[in-house]
Amino acid sequence: MRLVAPLLIAAIKNVLGAGIMTPQLEKVSFIQKSVKDVSQMLMEMVKIENLPKLKHLICISILLVMDIALKHLAVSRLDANTYLEFIPFISFYLTTNSGIAFSLLDLNNSFTSYGLLIIGLAIVLFLFNLLKKEKSSIGQAAFIFIIGGALGNLFDRALDGVVTDFLLLFFGNISVFVFNPADFFITIGAIFFIVNEIYVKKGSSNL
Repeated sequence: MRLVAPLLIAAIKNVLGAGIMTPQLEKVSFIQKSVKDVSQMLMEMVKIENLPKLKHLICISILLVMDIALKHLAVSRLDANTYLEFIPFISFYLTTNSGIAFSLLDLNNSFTSYGLLIIGLAIVLFLFNLLKKEKSSIGQAAFIFIIGGALGNLFDRALDGVVTDFLLLFFGNISVFVFNPADFFITIGAIFFIVNEIYVKKGSSNL
């Protein structure tokens, strides 16, 4: 698994090193290099000894299916860019996002979108490695939620180059951000990760 981290860094460098105005031939070269890096990581990860436990894969699959199903339901039932009250502070608002979670880096640019797809896939593969090594239940839950959410958005991006968002957080007349179930899963995972790092691991080290 020592190969994964260097390959992850290489994939990210390829994406960050290619600007929006890069000539077409350089973009093709960048994509080829990135696909090669991610492919190498994938081949390393799919070795039997490197796979997470079956129960972890099942939990991740459940989160992925939930995200896909809810996004499909939203697209089929909601009108785009139309507000519909849901619960206090959250409304339904169907839109698409070419950026990352909570519509950050939404530059509406296909190159940026697919660059983020490659980076996202590389990070997910790296997170699978961390999940396999994690000992605490809270830490494992953190990586399961983050991976499940990330895969949900990557699935969306792989199909259309954009991610479907349909939940709007607002306070009064101020719209904060639009998100989806995958973003929510990632947030839950991040909270678990912080709790694990600050309280669980710190508590264990003091024993």
